[in-house]
Amino acid sequence: MKELKYQQKAVKSLIEHSCDLLEPNQPTRQKLIFDAPTGSGKTVMMATYMDNLRKEINTRKDLVCQRVSFIWLAPNQLHEQSYHSLKAHFSESRTIRPILFEEVTNKSLQADEVLCINWQSVSREDNLYVKENEQGKTLSEYVRNCRADGTEVIILLDEAHLFASKGKKAIELLTKLNGKIEIDVSATPFFKNADQTVKIPRASVVKEEMIKKSVSLNPLLKDKEQDDKGSTVLLLDMALAKLSELEAAYKRENSNVRPLLLIQLPNDSATESSYDKQIRFSIEDLLEKRGITTKNEKLAVWLSNEKTNLENIEKPNNHQEALIFKQAIALGWNCPRAAVLLIFRELKQESFTIQTVGRILRMPEQKHYIQEDILNYGYVYTDLAKDIIKIVEDDLGYITMDKAIRIPEYQPIDLPSVYIHRSTDRNRLGNPDYKNSLFEATETKWNFDKDLNSENLYERNRKKLTENFVENDVNKIVIRIISDETLTGEKEVVMVSNKADIVRTKIELENLLYKFCRQNIGGYAPVDSTPRMVYALQQLLMTYCGYDEVEAMKIVLGENNQGRFETLITYSLLIYEDKLKQKASKTTQKIKDFHWNVPSERIYTEQFIELKHDKTRHALQPLFIEKDSSEPERLFMAYLDTKTDSILWWYKNGENSQGDFAIAYQDSQNETRSFYVDFIIMHKDGTIGLFDTKTKGSDREAVNKHNALIGYLETLEKKAVGGVLIQEGQNWKYSSSTIESDLDLMGWESYVAKKYG
Repeated sequence: MKELKYQQKAVKSLIEHSCDLLEPNQPTRQKLIFDAPTGSGKTVMMATYMDNLRKEINTRKDLVCQRVSFIWLAPNQLHEQSYHSLKAHFSESRTIRPILFEEVTNKSLQADEVLCINWQSVSREDNLYVKENEQGKTLSEYVRNCRADGTEVIILLDEAHLFASKGKKAIELLTKLNGKIEIDVSATPFFKNADQTVKIPRASVVKEEMIKKSVSLNPLLKDKEQDDKGSTVLLLDMALAKLSELEAAYKRENSNVRPLLLIQLPNDSATESSYDKQIRFSIEDLLEKRGITTKNEKLAVWLSNEKTNLENIEKPNNHQEALIFKQAIALGWNCPRAAVLLIFRELKQESFTIQTVGRILRMPEQKHYIQEDILNYGYVYTDLAKDIIKIVEDDLGYITMDKAIRIPEYQPIDLPSVYIHRSTDRNRLGNPDYKNSLFEATETKWNFDKDLNSENLYERNRKKLTENFVENDVNKIVIRIISDETLTGEKEVVMVSNKADIVRTKIELENLLYKFCRQNIGGYAPVDSTPRMVYALQQLLMTYCGYDEVEAMKIVLGENNQGRFETLITYSLLIYEDKLKQKASKTTQKIKDFHWNVPSERIYTEQFIELKHDKTRHALQPLFIEKDSSEPERLFMAYLDTKTDSILWWYKNGENSQGDFAIAYQDSQNETRSFYVDFIIMHKDGTIGLFDTKTKGSDREAVNKHNALIGYLETLEKKAVGGVLIQEGQNWKYSSSTIESDLDLMGWESYVAKKYG
């Protein structure tokens, strides 16, 4: 699974805020908002949060509790989906136990349990989950018993904006449950003034390539552009054409993903209206003429009274090509291959939000595509006219109606390009870097046999443990109880020297090992680094000595062993720090090489404006430019459009996307960076121009960029000119060779487009 920085940061913030709210004298029912965009992986984050919180509070004596349980409330049947996801997440560690209402034991929630429950089942007074009964089996009774046992309850409200943030029933139930903390989890939270808020910017999720860069909204074309087609036919043809285009792009990427078209009927109610049926029959008739039917299983239907061909539809390469559905499908349904959305809406429903288009946001392979940039966007077609569509303010810049198409006369140029992915090291132990450092420390200090394929490996290394005064007979190791320690679960009492000691359960051992590692983590961030040290210690004894997970924990935690392991950990941290210092910088880089072409289409956000210019030679039409374009850029664009006799086309490059044209250069700090050249120009004689507009001294890296570009041009097997371009009077000056300064233009020549014609 991808290790995502925004997820780590969000979980850390949730832990910190929760601990603040668990301090003494804090009231109950404190509100914590978790604002997580669709597709960001909120279930994974909440699972990690629950696990890390139970470990964190177990090490803190300043909080009101050392044990917690959780209630996961969700609308409709989303709680079942969450239950199964959480079961899978904790299937190996078993540190948190997901349960349903029927699985509650002893009439009480237990520590480290998460009860997944349906909102509708507890929002009615006559429901068995809330109705008082002689058996005492009600949710409120379970919570009371849990709290009486010294365990605090935290309530997680999934998709909170749909049910838990408004209404009398929500207030009554949450008041009755009286949880210590209520966490509203939503992409569109209702409360704006909570006790604490953790927000994941959508841009962070895009940067990690979990969701699409943006969504292109293509409203109904004007009547004169419809070629006598009705709106239904026109929109369906446009959507199917886009679907075919995307499928071809996936094949060029050697991906087996088959994109899916979603067709949403107009009425948001659960039942079909006469208008719904009219649209549906029309759509099915048109799809049949195009070879997509329920009989050949290319068409799926998901309605309240009909569900057809839905089996395995979420799989990336399944055979369904289109799905007819209503709004209800949007909640909790996850099908990352869904790429195109066709929406028929009534005129009163003209507002578009991320919630509307949420089903086509996810990236099917959790990555963006470099050469096929069209796969990095979602596409929406609607029968609403552009002038009545409203996009909510928070979603401006992500849902856009501005798109440009590549000109027909364009021919591929296949320019070698790079994309450099940079990620900054944080103050935390890296995995597997720290594990390898611990292994190296053990091989050096304890003389462990490092040939993991040698015979009798486990026997020899267990002997090394003994030689280094580490007790490793797990049947004799006893973990002593600490006087103020809180214990749960079954305990085995062993008499040693007339003192009662306790051999802990697996979860208790994990808690103690977590505490031990946290105390020895040094200056590294404890929330992020402690689990990695725990993992490294377990892997050390499992890999070199053949112990299982529980045995490994007992050896580390043995009363006479802890000091030995503390010394070993200190040495391993020194090795780890030395390895960090050997790196040239605090960043890691991944350079991807590819062949670049002007994209077949490009989506423009609200930072761009359209220029009404019929004679422009820009490679994408219509022409959009950034609102804050520099004066040199605007002047040079105007100059290029005067050279229609010598220029076939020109293209204003992007500045930071994977699909933008870039070359690598060494900056003044000797780091490798991307140089996104401003302009790519195709002259009519086939000469390519690569120019970057500047003013004198405006960019301290201008010399490094220019010289790298000159070196790049020398490697091309095609005619090309280029360099840093500076306007001097009426002339645009550049140097065809390397430079030492961009302040003195002596010897620079003028760029005259005509000379290449």
